[in-house]
Order: sequence, then structure tokens, then C-alpha cells
Amino acid sequence: MLRFQQTVKELIETLEGSGEYLAFRQIPRERKRESGAKDLAKKKSAIESEEQNWVVWNRPGHGPMVLTWKPENEQEALGLLWKLEVLEALPFAQFQTLAYPGVAGGPDLIVNFQEDRTSELSRAAVVEVENRFYNYKAHGRHPAQYPKIVCWDAPTSGRKIRLTPTSKKYKFTANMDEYQLHVFVLKLMDGIRVLSRKELMVQGITL
Repeated sequence: MLRFQQTVKELIETLEGSGEYLAFRQIPRERKRESGAKDLAKKKSAIESEEQNWVVWNRPGHGPMVLTWKPENEQEALGLLWKLEVLEALPFAQFQTLAYPGVAGGPDLIVNFQEDRTSELSRAAVVEVENRFYNYKAHGRHPAQYPKIVCWDAPTSGRKIRLTPTSKKYKFTANMDEYQLHVFVLKLMDGIRVLSRKELMVQGITL
């Protein structure tokens, strides 16, 4: 029995060291590289397209600033949010990112947050970030722990939760049993516009 196991082990080691096996192992890697190259080429083509939409911030007292292309996923929405935070372009009295535990499966952001100067300062508040806000329950979150959401857009089509407008055009609320969600939409904030590359060129803005 021991001799048989030793023989099998030697055969496997011989196989794994053979040129044919090593070449076979390279096939998935090559396919992955080819797929990655195609995806990269597609994104580069989209960036150069006249029809590609870009998020532009109209800086008070200055010309418009191109921030990023129109977000297509949560990570890109998060990147836009951070840019607006650094530029102090968010319409909050305070929004200071402290941590990004979302990368490890926790809440997306922990921030010091004050909505306006008359609001209470919430230290180490939890904020969820979405690209498009459709359905909060589908994410398995408990509203009592995650009551604040920042999203790029909240389209009416396909949304499962009714949002109630507030006096601020970018803020909505949603009642969830005994809890209330506050949803802040980046797309609707003052100074934020979406323009195509063609429209930017008309305004004399080149990328």
C-alpha cells in the first residue's frame, strides 16, 4: 500500500513538472489576460466617445470641473462621493470619512456627519453608498443600524421603496416600520450636472 502511494505521488510530481501540464495551466491565465485586455480596450473606447457622459461640478466663482464619468457601479459612486468631500462640494455642514469597512463586508462608510448647521453632529455615523437606490431590504441591512444612504441616483422605474421628497431637492425619506431612512442623491445636489464629451467640447472643456 505504501509503495502504491509513493508511486502515485511520483507520477503526479512528474506530471506537474511536464511541459505539457505547465502549458495547459497557462491557458486559463492567457484567457484571463485576453479578457482583461478586451475590457480595458472597451473602457478606453467609451472614455474617448463623444457620447460618454461625465459628472461636472460647477464651482462657485470658477469654471466647471469634470469629476469623473457617470458612475456605473457602487465603487464609482463612492469615488465621486470622496471627490466631492475633498473639494468641500457636498451640501452638508460636515462630512468627514473616518473609515471604509465596506471593503471587508461591513458598512460602506463610517463618517462624522452633520446635515446642516442646525442639525446634531453624528460622530462615527454609518453611511451606505449605492449607485442607484432601488430596494434597501434586498441588501440585508437593518434600518436601525444603517439609516443613512448616499447614492448617485434614485430612479423611479424599478424602485421597490417609496421615497418622500423633502425641502431639499437631493434628500428623500422612506419609512421602514418604526425607522426612517434618509436618502441623499448626489445627482440632484446643487452644481452637479451630467454632460457628454460633445457637450463639454462645445463649452470649451477638453479631457
